[in-house]
Amino acid sequence: MEPENLKPEPSSQRSSTLRDIAARTGLSLMSVSRALRGPKGVTAETRERVLKAAQELDYRPNPILSALSSYRQRLHQPRNFSQIAFVTNFKTELGWQKLTWVNNYFLGAQERGRQLGYDVVNFWLKENGMNQSRASEVLYHRGIKGLILPPFPPARTRAHLKLDWDRFSSVVLGYWLAKPNLHLVAQDHHMAGLMACHQLRRLRFRRIGLAMWAGNSIRETHTLLDAYYGEQQRFPQTGSLPPFLWHHFEQEFKRFQAWFSQHQPDVLLTNGAGELPGAIARLSKAAWRKTPVAYTALGENDPAEWPGVRHNMKMTGYKAVDELHLLLTRGETGIPQGRTCNLIEGFWQAPSGFGKGG
Repeated sequence: MEPENLKPEPSSQRSSTLRDIAARTGLSLMSVSRALRGPKGVTAETRERVLKAAQELDYRPNPILSALSSYRQRLHQPRNFSQIAFVTNFKTELGWQKLTWVNNYFLGAQERGRQLGYDVVNFWLKENGMNQSRASEVLYHRGIKGLILPPFPPARTRAHLKLDWDRFSSVVLGYWLAKPNLHLVAQDHHMAGLMACHQLRRLRFRRIGLAMWAGNSIRETHTLLDAYYGEQQRFPQTGSLPPFLWHHFEQEFKRFQAWFSQHQPDVLLTNGAGELPGAIARLSKAAWRKTPVAYTALGENDPAEWPGVRHNMKMTGYKAVDELHLLLTRGETGIPQGRTCNLIEGFWQAPSGFGKGG
C-alpha cells in the first residue's frame, strides 16, 4: 500500500497554471503572460478577462519561476536601452557641474550604471534651442529609454515637465518636480530635521531657531519646516520659536535682526550649506554673528568642521539607477499610478567642542 504522504494530490488541490487561464479565456499563453505582467501590450478588455480568470482559478505565480523568467528575458533583450540620460536644463550644457551636489548625483549614477552595463550620459534640454516635445523625439530616436531627472533651475520654484512619458522609464532626484509624479529618490529632509533637533538638544541647546531660504523650503515640499514644528510640539519646554524664512536675505536683513532680537535663539538651524553664515558675515559685526549654526543638508564636499546632517549625494544617484534598472527590465514606462519614494537618510556629524560649554 502506498504511504499516505506519497499519494499524488487530488486535481482539486493542484495549483492553477498559465495553461489553465489560457484554456479558460481562449487566449494564447503569450497573451496571458503579457496580461499578467501589466497593462502594456494588451487591451484593457483582454487584461480584465485574464485577471478575472486568474482570480476564479485562484492562480498564484511561482516566485522562483517568475524570477527565472525575468532573468531569461533580460538575457535576450536587445541592448536598446544601454544608455541612460541624465537630463539637465541649466543655462549652459555643463552648468550643472558647478553645483557639487548635482555633480555627485551624476558620479553616483555613472558608477552604478557601469556595474549594470549602462552608459549614463548628460542630455541637455536646451541643446540647439530644442523644446520639450522635440527633446522627447531626440531621446527616443537615440534609443534612450531611461531618464534620470536631477533638479532643474530656478531653485525658487517646483517645476513642470512635459515629455512623452509613455516612451520612457523615469526617476526624479528630489521633490523639485511638481508634475508629473514620477518615481523618486531623495534625501530624507524630514528625518534630517528631526535628527538635527535631537542632536542639538543633546548638546544642551534649548532655543533652536530655524532660518532658511524660502525657495529651498518650497522645493523640499516644506519637509524640514514640518519636522521643526513637530519637534516644538513634542518638546514645548524648549520654546516655540517661529521660523524665519527669507526670499532675498540682504533685502530682509532688518526683519532678520528683529526676529533674532525678539526670540534670542541659542543656535541657528538651516539647510543649505554656507547660505546663512555667508549672508550674515557680509552684513554686520553684531554680537549674534557668534551664534553657532547647524545644517540639515550637508554634502560630501562640505567642510568637516561644519556641524550638521550629512548626505551621500553619490548614493542618491546610485540608488536612482537601481530604481531605473528595475523599471527598464520590467518594461514599466509612463507616469505611474502610484509612485515609489526611496528616501535616503543622512547622518549627524559635528566637530569636538561644538555645543554649549564645548
